[in-house]
Amino acid sequence: MGDIRTLLHIKSSNRMGFIENLAKGFVRSAVNQIGRDGGRIISNKVYKDTRSTPIQLVGFSNGDTHTGTSNNSGFNSRQDLKGAGYKTELFRSNVVLYFFMVIGCEILPIFGPLYWVYLAFRNFFKKYTRFYCYTQKPVYVQDRRYKTGQRHDGYTKVKEYSDVVAKPVTSERIVFIIKGLIALGVAISLASFQYSIYDSWNKPTTDVVETINLGTVLAERGLNMRTSASGQAEILTSIPFNESIEVISTDGPEETIGSKTANWMKVKYKEETGWVWGGLIKTE
Repeated sequence: MGDIRTLLHIKSSNRMGFIENLAKGFVRSAVNQIGRDGGRIISNKVYKDTRSTPIQLVGFSNGDTHTGTSNNSGFNSRQDLKGAGYKTELFRSNVVLYFFMVIGCEILPIFGPLYWVYLAFRNFFKKYTRFYCYTQKPVYVQDRRYKTGQRHDGYTKVKEYSDVVAKPVTSERIVFIIKGLIALGVAISLASFQYSIYDSWNKPTTDVVETINLGTVLAERGLNMRTSASGQAEILTSIPFNESIEVISTDGPEETIGSKTANWMKVKYKEETGWVWGGLIKTE
């Protein structure tokens, strides 16, 4: 019995010792972290961030980007702008974006086509060309270890326009005119499409009544129906006297047989279609 009590006491002591060591380790880690952060804050206060923790700056490998500023009022020519990394802006938006703009304008009656007309005339009468470049703007995040309360965290790519513009040269003017013509074509297409839908919605629905003209054969010996409007054409069948036929057309060539002149008629008898001389047909 004494051995069991001794064993339980040992296990209880070990458990308490583990909890105490864990708590001491946690407190020691927290104190060390506070000491490190406090030391950095004091160091930044004294040395004005000159001994702050170094951060690797992330930039762009694209040659079109630079760290210039928008203060470019000292540029006097295109050469100055291009030398500073600026490009002429001929297409302001991505081509894929234009596609979605066309789709969106299809559901805007009147306003959609008018918007593209506006784009067309804006390109036709464009008086200047703008210049742009991509700059690397610094990004900052909150960090209490720094005197300013912010830490530099790399760069972001930003499209920036110059304060200087120029009159379009011939090649640029041609591009603007082509863009204007395309926009005008889109406007006309959208207007036509929307008008066709509007017209179909407002068109009254009427039942089409088909008129069938009938005729009666007057030839007592029957009337030959031929493959074409000629007395020399091949005979398809002979239509009996007083038989009814369907008259499809009476605009065939005129022909005189005996003392009577009449046009050839295109007719349908039973399941066959052919031509008969109209002088032996009585139409109803």
